[in-house]
Amino acid sequence: MANSDLNEDLSLVLAKYPKLELVDNTLLGEIDIFDNNDNYYSSYEIKITIPKGYPHIFPSVYETGGKIPRIADRHINDVGDCCVCVLQDADIRAKREITITNFINEYVIPFFANQIYYEANGEWANGEYKHGLAGILQYYCEIFETQDIKVILKGVDIFLKGNTKLYEKCFCGSDKKIKKCHRKTFLELGKMSKKRINDDYVYLSSFIHCKLKTVH
Repeated sequence: MANSDLNEDLSLVLAKYPKLELVDNTLLGEIDIFDNNDNYYSSYEIKITIPKGYPHIFPSVYETGGKIPRIADRHINDVGDCCVCVLQDADIRAKREITITNFINEYVIPFFANQIYYEANGEWANGEYKHGLAGILQYYCEIFETQDIKVILKGVDIFLKGNTKLYEKCFCGSDKKIKKCHRKTFLELGKMSKKRINDDYVYLSSFIHCKLKTVH
C-alpha cells in the first residue's frame, strides 16, 4: 500500500479522534470511550506505533497514562503495551491488511471499553484468553476441540508438511475421515501465516516437554 494510502488513513484517524496527534510516525494523545448510546465513560492516554510493514503488520497500542495496573491479568505489560487480542487473531487480521482506522475501531476501542467493564464488574465482558504459553495452548485447544496436546501437535505437523489428504483417516484417532472430522480446523490454520504456526508449534512442543519433566 502506497504512502498516500497511509496518509489518507491517518487523516481519517486524526479527524475522528482530534485528541490524537502524529509525532514521528506515532500517534500520541488521548482517546475517549463512549457506550453504544454515545454516553461518555472515560478517557485513556495512548500511543499507537505505525508498523513499517503497514498495512500487513499488526500495530501496537500502549496505555501511557498509568491508568491501568501493569499486571498480566489486565492484559497489559510493565511498559504499557496492551494485549488487544491473541497473537493468532492478530496474525490472521494482518494477512487481510489492517489500517490504523481498522485497528482503533476493531481493537483499541473495545480493549479500553472492556477495561472499564472489568473495573465495574470484576470480570471481562466476553471472557478472556490465558497469558503467554498457556494462551497459545488455549487457542489451539479450541480450534482442535481437544485438550490433548499430542493430537494438536500431530495435526499441526501434518498441516505444516502440506500433505493433508482429506479422505484419509483423521490424525485424532476418531476413525472418521479428516473431511468429516478436523477439516474445519485445517481451514482455520490456513488463515494464519506459516511463520505464526511454526512459532506456535515450537511453543506447544516446549509446553509438552515441560509437562513431561514435571511428571518425571
